[in-house]
Amino acid sequence: NAQIALRDDLIRNINGDIHNIEGEINAGLKNVGLLKEDISALKREYGKMIKRAYRQRSSYDKLMYVFASESFYRAYKRYKITQRFAEARRQQAQMIQGKEQDILLVVQRMESDKQQKSELLKSKEGEKKEVESLKQTQQGKLSDLKKEEARLKSQQAKQKSD
Repeated sequence: NAQIALRDDLIRNINGDIHNIEGEINAGLKNVGLLKEDISALKREYGKMIKRAYRQRSSYDKLMYVFASESFYRAYKRYKITQRFAEARRQQAQMIQGKEQDILLVVQRMESDKQQKSELLKSKEGEKKEVESLKQTQQGKLSDLKKEEARLKSQQAKQKSD
């Protein structure tokens, strides 16, 4: 009985672990959804940046923009603006790649969690079979003992009547 109780506790613990893993998988799915939304927003912003950059596509146009200013100070400011704009485009592209990498990592973690869940389910099924086997063995022993008890009682009653 103690062995069956321990195995039942093990099955309950496995069920709890499976439930926790399912929660992690669901949280991962929500996280992937949020990351995909972030990527979509970043791509829209990046698209707008690229359209603006296309309008100012040649380095000659950039130079004309810089040199068309009224003073050296304004020319310097325009030059810095073009540099910051180019840096912003690079950063935006890096952010998109970073978010895509995050999604890949979350998906890999979810696959690992699913594998772990599958292994736990197999373990749970094995434990259930073992519990059933133990119960059947105990039931068999109990019925043997009851038969023996009945035989001994009938033998005792026979001896008393003799």
